[in-house]
Amino acid sequence: MATKKKKGMNKERNLKKHQKRVRSKVLVALLLLLLQNLTTMNMFTSMEFRAKDTT
Repeated sequence: MATKKKKGMNKERNLKKHQKRVRSKVLVALLLLLLQNLTTMNMFTSMEFRAKDTT
């Protein structure tokens, strides 16, 4: 009985580790998306400013 419980606990631990990995990957992906959005926004704003300066 004890060995079965240990195996179950190991599975739970592995699941928790997997969830942490997935969460970290998701966080990294979100951060990358945010950075991309910020860079594009900066480009758009700079282009707008240039257009205003030329007029």
